[in-house]
Amino acid sequence: MQAVEQVSLGQGGREQAQAQALHALARRSTARARAVAARSLVARTLARHLQERAGHGAERDAASADLLHDDADGQRLQAVPGSGPQTAATIRAERGDASRFARVDEVVA
Repeated sequence: MQAVEQVSLGQGGREQAQAQALHALARRSTARARAVAARSLVARTLARHLQERAGHGAERDAASADLLHDDADGQRLQAVPGSGPQTAATIRAERGDASRFARVDEVVA
């Protein structure tokens, strides 16, 4: 940038205006490079966290599926669209023994 400043100070007229414009663009592009680098760091960090969480989710799904392997109710719950092993295991754990309910509306409540 010093070379641009020297040119802009030493020239007159149109060349000076062009050099000043180039100098201003160079200053803005430097700031943008820092911002791009910062955004890049944030994006990489977020991606790393998402990958780690995805790995943990797969582990939880596998553990839940193992728990429900011999559970007919758990297998039926997993067959519901949008329901996976974690959802089925949670419902099974919260609901407990279905025979304690006399009617379906008691389960829903």
